[in-house]
Amino acid sequence: MLDIRSLIVKFSSFRKPRVLIVALLAALLPALPQTTFAASGQAVFVRGNVVLVHANGSREALQPGQPIAAGQSLEVGADGYAHLRFADGGFVGLRPGARFKLEEYATDPDAPGGVRVRYRLDEGVVRAITGKAIEQNKDRFRLNTPVAAVGVRGTDYIVQTTAEVTRASVSRGEIVLAPLGGGCEAGALGVCNTAAARALTADSAGVYLEYRSGTAAPVLQKSPVPGFPATPPEEPSASGSKQAQPVAASSAQPVAVSSAQSVPVSVEATAVAPANTAALESSAAATATRLEAVAASVVAALPPPPRPEVVWGRWSTIATATPLVTEQIAQGYRPSFSSPMFGLLVGQDPGALPREGVVGFNLTGSEAYVRSAGAGAVSPVQVSSANLTIDFAARRFDTGLAVSGAGVNSNFSATGKVDWQGAMISDASRSTMSVLGALAGPAARDAGYLFSAPLAAGASLYGATSWRR
Repeated sequence: MLDIRSLIVKFSSFRKPRVLIVALLAALLPALPQTTFAASGQAVFVRGNVVLVHANGSREALQPGQPIAAGQSLEVGADGYAHLRFADGGFVGLRPGARFKLEEYATDPDAPGGVRVRYRLDEGVVRAITGKAIEQNKDRFRLNTPVAAVGVRGTDYIVQTTAEVTRASVSRGEIVLAPLGGGCEAGALGVCNTAAARALTADSAGVYLEYRSGTAAPVLQKSPVPGFPATPPEEPSASGSKQAQPVAASSAQPVAVSSAQSVPVSVEATAVAPANTAALESSAAATATRLEAVAASVVAALPPPPRPEVVWGRWSTIATATPLVTEQIAQGYRPSFSSPMFGLLVGQDPGALPREGVVGFNLTGSEAYVRSAGAGAVSPVQVSSANLTIDFAARRFDTGLAVSGAGVNSNFSATGKVDWQGAMISDASRSTMSVLGALAGPAARDAGYLFSAPLAAGASLYGATSWRR
């Protein structure tokens, strides 16, 4: 058994506390049990401004080495880059301005439906290299954009998208680009084998596929792709000679820095013999200097996001920072729908709604409470696992969320119609919660809805959500 006391005595001659801590960790870590890498992937390179958006809507700056799990999204600033490596060796490189979500990631071929990988690129540019799980199960992968679906057949490819246009090029393997709708559903996996689908192989040098919303099918265009950024730093070679390496299940992961070099920092690098104290101190100082350089490189804040076009307010004062409806009206918003606790308000109208496409929205905010029977006590609850999909061709929406706290731990769902003005109203016969919502902003960019449901013992659930695509 490891004797902690003897280790402390052994390293007590070190002159600096930081060196003592590093040396103790170096000795202790090999004795700890190995842990497996539970997340789907990991950020192995971060440069500039990159924000990680959790499934519950909370946000934080992405850090090198941070795990990435299904349900999380990444928003890359105008000067940002992020590289993700996945457990099966897959690679995703996000370039400036990208908005990306890891919708699903499971790579256990022995489990029923055990391989399911789905990405969503809402805006910007991504380069992706398929890993081993997808190489062997190509019909279990999908990358969706607001208007199109990308399926692969063993591939290294680049996709660029806006809300209206998707472009894709390939440097290794083959991709299939198909418009969403008409038998190509955003919730499916694999290649869309529709009449409008178009394939592109690496043999087709100097061209890319482009699909514009409202057109019949993708068309071939000549390179270069308009708007593609300059050659990004630290991406793998496009020749296909080196496959992206899997994320290792250990504590010694590479730490990405903002220069053109990734510096691996591992336990072995600091486990210097006690007699070589000067070398250990020098190594620790160099590592600290590099980490300070990393911190200095990300001090610039992300530009403020566009003003939300759908918000909510309270009708009465409760213990929360959410403003009153009257305060939101003073900010220029117009009332749209209401519940006993909240009012939903909109800013800029969406104009003519898109006529095609199945679009998934990202949760940007939520608030919910349980009110006991009558006009009783109000208790806050947490909203998680939220999703919202709108089928613009069918003018339908589907949404779901989980609520926990105040004695409630339940899932709720709703489906309903979207009218020509962007109003969302649930179908009571097919829903477990009542939903009243609205689309707003350019190209129906923003969404929001109020939800409510009866609970046990006469209690009621009331909540509000906001979304952006």
